[in-house]
This record gives sequence, structure tokens and C-alpha cells, in this order.
Amino acid sequence: MKNFHFLALAAAVAALFSACEKPIKGVHLDKSSLSFTGEGGSQSIEVAAGSPWTVTTSEADTWCTVSPKSGTASSTITVTVAPNPMKDAGRSTKFYVAYDDQSITVDVSQEKNTGEPVFSISQKTFEVAAEGDEFSFTVISDAVDYDITVVDSWIKEVSREGDRYSGQKLTFSVEGNSAKKERTGVISVCTKDGSCIPVSVNQAAFEGKLFSHLNVAFRFTATWCGHCPYMDETFKVVKGKRSDFDYITVHASSGYPLYFSDAGALTKAYVIEGFPT
Repeated sequence: MKNFHFLALAAAVAALFSACEKPIKGVHLDKSSLSFTGEGGSQSIEVAAGSPWTVTTSEADTWCTVSPKSGTASSTITVTVAPNPMKDAGRSTKFYVAYDDQSITVDVSQEKNTGEPVFSISQKTFEVAAEGDEFSFTVISDAVDYDITVVDSWIKEVSREGDRYSGQKLTFSVEGNSAKKERTGVISVCTKDGSCIPVSVNQAAFEGKLFSHLNVAFRFTATWCGHCPYMDETFKVVKGKRSDFDYITVHASSGYPLYFSDAGALTKAYVIEGFPT
């Protein structure tokens, strides 16, 4: 009988406490800001929710991820931050927890990387053919920014891809070398604090002919010239047999690209007395 009374009393107390609990309205977070060291890591935010909620993050800040992105009741949000590659500055971002017609902002900050600074180049010497080509190397300078100085005009910077913290790819083009001797160029990569790394570019000498000879003929013709087609055929045969021969056709008939008057100054200068010439 005593046990029955005890159980009845316990049930009454539980019912009383249950009746005193108020339903959760909206969404509440136990933290509205998170701070991480340069090494990164994960932290949790407790969500008390009486309404469905969704998380919106910045697509640009891929170093900070939030999971899960939505829920319909109370839950735990896990925020994970990647190691910060920057040794000269921290970074920050925000994400938003939206519910009903309202939104809660959560600020996320991360300290700078406290590791030893890195300044390196993936390759410091390049061999380029006489015809010219492109080459690339990667620069890491995670403490301070750097400058590029191209000493020789026949080397030109083409593009930069990526960032200096994790590795920036630099691409250069080299013009053809028409000289009979090799040449060497230098690209100087220097940080803002004065540290420099030279990159050498060695280009082979030109081994072909420096000059070539070409015979060029001027063919003066007209559409009303009966014999002109025969000369045209002869020129085509000669051009097909000789690589050092070519010709330019000048028309005395209007409507053609290289038109001239049959009584003009060019006719007199070249002593054109008939067609074909």
C-alpha cells in the first residue's frame, strides 16, 4: 500500500513539472560568436528550436563549414574551420540561422598562423628552345607579399593563378631567339621585406637560316584582256614548282582588291604599256 502511494506521488510531481515547462518559441543559440586558433578545428553550438531553421554560409569562405544546414527541432550545429595558411593576418566570416521571418548572425574569427614563415619557388632554372615557349613555377610566400621583376624584355609574364599562401602559379612566355648564340634571362622574385630568389631562363641558339630569299612578281591584268588568263596559268605552274617564288596580281578592272587605273601614276611608274604585263 505504501508503494502504491509513493508511485502515485511521484507521478503527480512529474506531471506538475511537465505542466510548468513552456514550449520553445522560435530558435535560440547558446553562442553567437566563435573564435579559433590558426590551427583550426571544430566547435559546437546548441540550438533550441520550436520552429524549422536553415543555415546560410558564404560560398567564398570555403575554409569554414557548418553542419547540419537545417533542422526542424533542437539540435547541435558543428562549425569546422581549416588551418589558416596566412601568417600575416587572421580571417573572419559569418553565417546565418534563419527561422520564420527572422535570422540570427553567428560571427566566426580565426587567428593568424603562428608557424615559421615560408618563402620558396618550385623551380629556379628553365631550359627553353630557340623557337620560344611558355614555362611556369609556383611561389609560396605566406608571411609577406612579393614582387616580380623581369630583367629581360624577351621574357613576359602571362598569368598568375592561386594565392601566395598555399602556392601561386606564375606563367611566362619566351620569344623566339633569332641569334646564333644562346642567351640567359633572369626573373627576380623578391618579398616586401627584401628576401630575393633569382630564376634563370636559358634559351638555345637559333640553328636555322637567318635569312631567306623570295622572288616576287607583279602581274598586271584586266578582265577584258584576252591573253591574261594564259599568263595567270603560267605563274601558277612556276609557283607550284618553286618555293622561293610568289606573285601579286594587280587589276586594271574596277571591283578588285588591288585595282589601279590603266592610265594612272602606277601604270606610268612601272611602264605598263599593255596587258598582260
